[in-house]
Amino acid sequence: MNQKLFDFSEIPVVDTHVHGPLLGEEPRSSYEYDFGWYDVFVSGLMPKNYKDSKLEDSIREAVISDMESRPRMTSIRHYISESMRFETTDPTIIQRKIWNKIKTIGLKQYANTVFERERIKWVLVDHSSLGTSSSEEIMADYPDGKKRWTYPVVRMIQPDWAREKKLESADDIARAICSQLDDAKTNGCSGFKSTQAYFRDYDLEDVSSNVANDSYRKLAVAKPEYYEEWNARIPVYRDPETSRALKLYQDFCLKTIFQHVGEIGLTMVIHVAVAVAPQLKPWLNDPSRLYSVFDNADIRRAGTKFLLIHTGFPDYHKITSLITQYPNVFVDLSFFTQASLLTHQILSEFVSISSAKKIMHGSDGFQPDPIGYAAHNTRSALSRIASWLYEVEHWSESECLDLAEQILHKNAERLFGV
Repeated sequence: MNQKLFDFSEIPVVDTHVHGPLLGEEPRSSYEYDFGWYDVFVSGLMPKNYKDSKLEDSIREAVISDMESRPRMTSIRHYISESMRFETTDPTIIQRKIWNKIKTIGLKQYANTVFERERIKWVLVDHSSLGTSSSEEIMADYPDGKKRWTYPVVRMIQPDWAREKKLESADDIARAICSQLDDAKTNGCSGFKSTQAYFRDYDLEDVSSNVANDSYRKLAVAKPEYYEEWNARIPVYRDPETSRALKLYQDFCLKTIFQHVGEIGLTMVIHVAVAVAPQLKPWLNDPSRLYSVFDNADIRRAGTKFLLIHTGFPDYHKITSLITQYPNVFVDLSFFTQASLLTHQILSEFVSISSAKKIMHGSDGFQPDPIGYAAHNTRSALSRIASWLYEVEHWSESECLDLAEQILHKNAERLFGV
């Protein structure tokens, strides 16, 4: 018996996670990681405060070899070749052809051709490198009318942020945080993004203003051992008492943020996953620690909605539990939609147990073709899942179509008020 094949290519797509600025104007940046990203990965593998150019070069060589020999790179070359009718999968030729096309029509127009081909309706641009509430430069090359953006919050939870503003008390800090969130909303942001799991876990204690004041005073006189640089300047202390003060201070700020985001009716986006970047650690990205956030009484009263991006990999089973337990918690598939076998595997689990209204497409892309490739992969995974539901579970065609529409665009439009 021939299996029913579903074609979802006409359904529009919303991508809930891309990065700005869009890359592609240099030959190597058309669909691979560029050398700037490799420098970030290498820095996460070098010993702290240690300079050795030979070691750095050998690590970089190994990182590039590993990254560029992934099966995903072969798959995306085939996708680009077939989509663009290049009649080759040679990486050098593909890079040159894309680069020549971008030089001819411009990066924004090239991105628009990919968006039109894959029916990408709009993307949500991550602004983790943003230092102000202005967003236009970071997403300038994304097609007009097809972009929205999130504002980063991790700078606001560092004590230096408050000191630079000459804030004297926890209450002053809370008011300043709320004011900055309000300004970002006024300037057009659609949500807020936390990348805290690059440097601390999700555990959230309910910290009073008095305790936050004490912590802030301790941190004012303590000298950090060193600073981590990841979308913010993050102090690191060896002394347990000072480290504890930093945690309590950040908890106070994070709760203020999570609560106020709900009060102003926007969505809180949180990175939850470990892969590729060596700075990411499983014990900092453990989704089970998010229960302390979702069970916080004040955050619940604020009605804050949370989008957990990147599936929670490798702990996506825990994310499956969370999105079935909390009506205000959602998940996207970003990054892992660029690995087609995992897209199907993870999406199948989410669909099997949770409401289809809790799941969204994302790419984690920062170049046009990987963004298009991710949309193609999510559609393909949904087609396979729909075929199984139709043949085995006896779903109707309209029920399968509704499933695909919810995940590809309707859930994101509902969550972000579009």
